[in-house]
Amino acid sequence: GTVDRPGMTFEQRLHTWQQHGYITHFMTGIAWREYQDYFTGKWDGRWHLDEGQKQLNGDTIWHGHLVPYIVPTQNYLKYFKERQVKRVIDAGVDAIYLEEPEYWARSGYSDAFKREWLEYYGFPWRPQHESAENTYLSNKLKYHLYYRALKEVFTYAKKYGRSKGMNVRCYPSLQRVR
Repeated sequence: GTVDRPGMTFEQRLHTWQQHGYITHFMTGIAWREYQDYFTGKWDGRWHLDEGQKQLNGDTIWHGHLVPYIVPTQNYLKYFKERQVKRVIDAGVDAIYLEEPEYWARSGYSDAFKREWLEYYGFPWRPQHESAENTYLSNKLKYHLYYRALKEVFTYAKKYGRSKGMNVRCYPSLQRVR
């Protein structure tokens, strides 16, 4: 990730590798990572922990402290492009790997997911545990959300890279449903 460490920024860490002759690429998680500046509102003044994936009982599925597995909303994708992808390209990275675009099978109950459902299907959310059809619709939407996320982020990376005279290569990992 692009998180600065004590005494060294992301860019400084990257350049130390480059100075030793390494070709630097960038790999980060798109479903979770240390994006507390997004979740806690430092990026846009609004908390976004409500965009974490939730289970039937209302519990958020966490990867760590203040690190939920995310519902990749349009706002999150805007953040990801501006704060992650732009920064690594500005630092000279021309290959980006987005790992683990994953959605938990037991998730699909957050307000963010319900909003995405309404936008995608055009009718109110239906709990996946109530029928096989609802489970199918829920999983179809989960797939769509991460397909859209990868497509939008990679399209942005390539376009932004071209504007800087770079050919940015983009690689997804396999999507997993847990």
